[in-house]
Amino acid sequence: MERWSLAEIDGEGEIPMTLKRREFMFDLGALVAAPPLRLLKNYPEEKRRVAARFSEEEALALEAMCEQIFPKDDFPGAKELGVSEFLTQTLLNSHPDWMVVYRSGLQALQSTSRAAHGRPFEKLGFDEQMKTLSMMEEGKLPGPGWDRVSPRDFFQLVRDHTLQGVYSHPRYGGNKGKGAWKMIGYDDWWA
Repeated sequence: MERWSLAEIDGEGEIPMTLKRREFMFDLGALVAAPPLRLLKNYPEEKRRVAARFSEEEALALEAMCEQIFPKDDFPGAKELGVSEFLTQTLLNSHPDWMVVYRSGLQALQSTSRAAHGRPFEKLGFDEQMKTLSMMEEGKLPGPGWDRVSPRDFFQLVRDHTLQGVYSHPRYGGNKGKGAWKMIGYDDWWA
C-alpha cells in the first residue's frame, strides 16, 4: 500500500509524518471514539501524555463493564467480540492522552465497588454489576474517585465505545469473527 505525506505547508517543505491512507482515515474516524474535550479539562497536560496499557485490574473492570453493556446471548457478547482490546488499541494508537479519562473512571468504579460490596467490579454477580451500571448511567453512583469524571459521563463514554467496538471492522480488533455483523445480517462481501 502506498504511503503519502503532507508537504509544502507554510513553504517549509515536507513534514516528517508519513501514514498509510487507511491509517489516516482510521485515526480520523477514531475521533468519534474520543471522549468529549470537556472530560479532559480535569487532567493536567503532562498527565495526558503518559500512554500505557491498562493495569490488569483496569482491564478486567473494562472487560466486565463492556460485557454488561453488550452481553452474550445467542450471539457473542463484548468479551468474545474483543471489545476491550479494540478500545485499548484505539486509545493507545490514536488518542493516548485520553487514557487518563478511562483510568480515572475505571479506578473510581473499582473503589466504589469495593466500598459497596467488598469486591472489585468484575467479581460482582450479574445483578450487582447491572445495578452498579444503572446507578452510574443515572449519575447516582456514590463513592470515592468520581471527582475528575462523573459516573454518568464515564458510563456514556464506555457505552458508546463498546458499541463502536462491537460493530467495527474486525481488522481494528473488535467484532471478532464478524460476530456482530452476523447477528444483524450484514453482508460484508465488499469490506
